[in-house]
Amino acid sequence: MDSLNEDCWIQILRYLSLKEQIALLLCNKSLIDIIGSMWKTKYKRQLRLKLPPDMPLEFHELQQFFCVVHQHVENLQLELDSKDAISMLNGYKFIKTNNLCITVTSSEMLEHEFVTILNDIFPNLRHLRPNGKFTGGGFVLWKQLEQLTLSSCYTFQFKYLEQILKELPLHTLVLKSFKMKDPQLAEDALECCTLSHLVVNSCELSYFTPQLKNLHHLKELNITDLYATANLDSLHNKLRELHKTRHIEGIFSRDITAIFPKIINFGMHTHLRQLVLAIDPLAFSDVLVYISLLPTLRVLHFHACYVRSELEFEKLFLLSVHLDEISLEDCIINYGSNPCLDVNDIVGNRTKPLTFNFYANKLDCDNEMAQLQLKGSSNLFRLECEQKLMKRFGYLVYEFG
Repeated sequence: MDSLNEDCWIQILRYLSLKEQIALLLCNKSLIDIIGSMWKTKYKRQLRLKLPPDMPLEFHELQQFFCVVHQHVENLQLELDSKDAISMLNGYKFIKTNNLCITVTSSEMLEHEFVTILNDIFPNLRHLRPNGKFTGGGFVLWKQLEQLTLSSCYTFQFKYLEQILKELPLHTLVLKSFKMKDPQLAEDALECCTLSHLVVNSCELSYFTPQLKNLHHLKELNITDLYATANLDSLHNKLRELHKTRHIEGIFSRDITAIFPKIINFGMHTHLRQLVLAIDPLAFSDVLVYISLLPTLRVLHFHACYVRSELEFEKLFLLSVHLDEISLEDCIINYGSNPCLDVNDIVGNRTKPLTFNFYANKLDCDNEMAQLQLKGSSNLFRLECEQKLMKRFGYLVYEFG
């Protein structure tokens, strides 16, 4: 075995389970560099760790694994069945771990004492995603924390959120199902706040009023549940405290006909450059009447919508001479035949190129894939077939200058 070179060892070790690799390391310390190099390559970018582990590992075997990987892991997903399970990591400092997603599945309250232990093990966090009964006590110990995602943290206390916003250099705050009874930030809570990205639902947005005017660094506000016209009216009243919106990047709605008049009435379309319409049966038809009212629009994206008429499909291009890109993705061509385009008709009135993306669209019969029938060619028309939709199309996104 001593005659095997490192490459041969790596090929052999790849076929062993983690328990078998640890067992081999325990009986042959000369393999520490080879196995350590393998673990560093495999777990540096992402390590998912459950304590106690699902696999049959003894405590001394875990210790051997932690001893090698703790100094390399950058992104860690950690699941504990109780807060006492964190003791398995005592004595180690994951100094390179800057992104931690921690879930504690027990019903124990997770207060300052527990967070102090976490801070000792993970001293250099920049992005934290806690799940469980965290109260928020001790979070300000992470002086370099830049991003905080609170998901289903129903026991999180509002006073600690205020403290976090006052003392930490957060640039991103994401709230998900964050339940509180009529909370409101103190008047001075946002005076020194560095938030540039805020993701909330329309209810959670009320936590920040009437101090929104103090979010001087805000660049992007994502509202995750804005599906009704009434909500849009309410939101606009809150946004009056902010400087004028630059553009709306994406809309997820089944009520385009009602929402677009409000957007135009509020003057929120003035700088609209990108519009994403997703999972809305009427979006394709209803948006046609508004395209001419959106002179700054450059990118129009339909995702999982219905194209009900060949005439409407052709009309889209006639109305869109000011657009740079049109995209159809996962849409249903509901009139039952493959769509046709004459490139010469499209570019007739154009002075700049148009990119048309046609990706994974279907005919309405038996989910048969739709094929685009293209006639002619031009330097002013480019066809693409690739997935472009950003995963965050479920948000109404406001950007501020």
